[in-house]
Amino acid sequence: MAMSLAQESPRAARRDPTLSGFVVAAVGAAVFVAGIYWVSAQQTRAQEWIGHTHEVLGAIATTRADLLEIQNGVRGFAITGRAEDLQPYEEARTAIRSDLRRLQDLTADNAVQQAHVAELQSALEPRLASAAAIVTARRTRGPEAALALVDAGEPTRQTAGLRDVLHAMAVEESRLLSARLAQHDNRIVAFWGTIAALLAALLATLSIFYRQQRRRELAERGLLESERRFHLMADSVTDYAIYMLDAAGRVQSWNPGAQRIKGYTPDEIVGQHFACFYPPEDRSAGKPAHALEIATAEGRFTEEAWRLRKDGSRFWASVTMTPLKDAQGRITGYAKITRDLTERMEAERAQHARELSMRLIAAQEEERRHIARELHDETGQSLTLIRMNLSELARQPGGGDRIVTDSIRLVEAAMAHIRSLSLRLRPPMLDDLGLSEALEWMLEQQARAAGWTTALEAPEFEERLPQDIETACFRIAQEALTNATRYSGATEVRVKVRLEPGQLLLEVRDNGRGFDLARYRSPEERTRHFGLVSMTERAALVGGELSIETAPGQGTSICARFPLPDGEAAALSPDYARAG
Repeated sequence: MAMSLAQESPRAARRDPTLSGFVVAAVGAAVFVAGIYWVSAQQTRAQEWIGHTHEVLGAIATTRADLLEIQNGVRGFAITGRAEDLQPYEEARTAIRSDLRRLQDLTADNAVQQAHVAELQSALEPRLASAAAIVTARRTRGPEAALALVDAGEPTRQTAGLRDVLHAMAVEESRLLSARLAQHDNRIVAFWGTIAALLAALLATLSIFYRQQRRRELAERGLLESERRFHLMADSVTDYAIYMLDAAGRVQSWNPGAQRIKGYTPDEIVGQHFACFYPPEDRSAGKPAHALEIATAEGRFTEEAWRLRKDGSRFWASVTMTPLKDAQGRITGYAKITRDLTERMEAERAQHARELSMRLIAAQEEERRHIARELHDETGQSLTLIRMNLSELARQPGGGDRIVTDSIRLVEAAMAHIRSLSLRLRPPMLDDLGLSEALEWMLEQQARAAGWTTALEAPEFEERLPQDIETACFRIAQEALTNATRYSGATEVRVKVRLEPGQLLLEVRDNGRGFDLARYRSPEERTRHFGLVSMTERAALVGGELSIETAPGQGTSICARFPLPDGEAAALSPDYARAG
């Protein structure tokens, strides 16, 4: 028995360590499992914090984008007056209030953020009122009044104030997340320190687990940073190219708007340097690197300049670039927004060209008026005196020589030519008597030369029409009659002028041979037949339009419509129609 007991003691001793080891292992396993459960719960909580911050930052970005749509939509409508340019403003005006309600719900447990939301709500109404005032001014008083309100600076200051509050909210949310993550890290470290003190045998395992856990935390932080970058882009926006660059300027992300505007697919452009969007001369001048330097130094880079599409074509772009920084303030990349402004620039150029053409035509008409006056007053009077002197010489004894007679004839021919030239340059009746009398004179002159049967229907205006309308109407009729004389072979020409509410109509119709209008509108023919282009341009420059109806063998009808300012539609006299 003793032997048995002696032999049993070592076995029991061996069992006790085994049992202790088993218990320790079991306790360690239980603690390990409990620790894993506790850590998982902490991670879940951290993920919830991250998700909540992600939602708040996304709502802030959406509000900021809607605020930008309000500003750009109102500015675009103030410039163009087109309803489609106002649509982004109308949509954003409705959406931004919903954005604020969502921000209020998401930050209900944060007194600081609730104060920011209240500040946003109080500042939003004046901004919307300013935008509505600009829209009303554009609709009722025109672009100058609307742009005056825009340029006054108050809308810009209001928008800047709203952006500052949104920025403060984003900073507060990031600060809150950083504090929560720091608290989370401290709890994890304390937990693993306790586990290490109580379960030294599990130190290696716990150390490995801790390192894995740290790597997971770092990965989650990296994911949070990536998500923050991602939510700077609005993937649903196709009017803007929104993409990310790394710190060296290589493209890291690419939204549908960027693909639409620039032509590259994500597979083609991601990883390429953004300098490929610049024209060669800008790349040679170092402008891409300069843009990164300005964005880094000043926190923002903006410009309007030419950019290249994938196919090599150029477009006029509005570019905004801002740096992205990590928690230590180091530049990790850049967010870039590009908008295609080519249509706006082309419209501005076209408007400038129209204004220049109007000034050139006005100068041309003034010069014609001056030349006609000089021909009539100076040259005509000199020739008259010469003729009188020659006539006096011819009446004197021996003064009837053939040379004197021929000189008188040549002087009279020159006077007739100068008189005709003066009238063609600028008939005085257009300035002195008005449009109807000038058209009547011109039609008689052309009919006498071409042998037409003519008819003129024109009102006698109680008040003069605007000078630019009279001049454009007369010149278009003059060009139409000249074309009929040269090309149509017509025997009958009718000219009709009539007033309609808000507009003046001119129609010149002949029974000539007509022509193929489509062929004459081709680029090659337009350069050889400038008359049709000139008539169209003259009508357009005073806000009117010109239409031509013709076909081979069916004559030609040219109709021009000119808008009249309010109150310019003069009453008509009973004597409305004239015939020749």
